[in-house]
Amino acid sequence: MNPLIQVGIQLDVANAANGQVLFLAGSHRYHKRPYAWGEEGDLPIVALETEPGDLTLHFGDTMHSTPPPTSPTAGRRVLYYKFAQPKTFAWVPPGCHYNDALFAVDELGHAATRATAY
Repeated sequence: MNPLIQVGIQLDVANAANGQVLFLAGSHRYHKRPYAWGEEGDLPIVALETEPGDLTLHFGDTMHSTPPPTSPTAGRRVLYYKFAQPKTFAWVPPGCHYNDALFAVDELGHAATRATAY
């Protein structure tokens, strides 16, 4: 359902102290609902340590997050470019993020099984 690829150009060091991105490996196979940390089951969490100038690439459906940094001088910048298939724009309304369409819920709190328009 999510044809998005994200490319990150790392502008600063990313480590545990400075705020690094964590990925839930294999989570792209379970994109019907968002996971909360602690619900990952047997899926491994992979932490990326990067240096300025490193390039990262990931599939948009892979759960990822950046926990709060622990260093008092933390500050991490990344320039992200996102690439989507043209068909994406047929079901993601202008001004919305694709997650708005994927995880939209009805009045009962049920998520749609396919993208819907607003």
